[in-house]
Amino acid sequence: MISEALATELPNDLTRQRNLSIGYNAVGDALDEQGDVASALSAYRKGLAIREGLVAAYPDKPNLRRDLNISYDRVGRALRDQGKLAEALPFLRQSLAGAQALAAEDETSAQYRADLAYSIGSLSGLAYHYVLVKAYEDALKMADEAIALDPNQIWFHTNRAHALMMLGREDEARMLYLKYRGATDARPGSSWNELVITDFAEMRAAGIDHPLMREVESALEQTHEPAPDAAQANQTAQ
Repeated sequence: MISEALATELPNDLTRQRNLSIGYNAVGDALDEQGDVASALSAYRKGLAIREGLVAAYPDKPNLRRDLNISYDRVGRALRDQGKLAEALPFLRQSLAGAQALAAEDETSAQYRADLAYSIGSLSGLAYHYVLVKAYEDALKMADEAIALDPNQIWFHTNRAHALMMLGREDEARMLYLKYRGATDARPGSSWNELVITDFAEMRAAGIDHPLMREVESALEQTHEPAPDAAQANQTAQ
């Protein structure tokens, strides 16, 4: 990597070190897209180490702090995708805390607001992964936390409904599944019905099933929306 060679020549050069961290993240993103999550995580960790050092040296530079938040999120998501949910959570929380701090410092920044929404979405995505490993209490706690932080994100409620259903709280889950039935803006590009039906397909593939799922599917199908293919991007893809 050219940026690595340049950064090695001048280890105290902020621009070169930052460019190197960007390069590691780009490599990580490419590896992640190829499905090599382990190698992606290694690249993300290298970028994170550089960014932690830069923020320690230049704590008053918001752009470096934002870079660090992104790295925390990348590492957290890579750990999550490896099934290491307990390890992923602290990194996602660090990303969230950093995004909250920047958004509070500059309330006029659309970028910081978007970053904050993204970080909250990462917590909600983790809730879904807890569902897939049958850690339903953890899934419910994580879903509730995400909803409390951003109650206007309808898709967060899918994870809450899944957890409630599998915890035996069928009446609450049913009400939630039907509350947003037919909502076309549950998430950009996906309706509520699509999200729920896709999730159910993935849950069954993970060995998770419940009679309420068939009942809800029947109710959603009455809105005459075509069921999406299970390969479509679901709520966990950000």
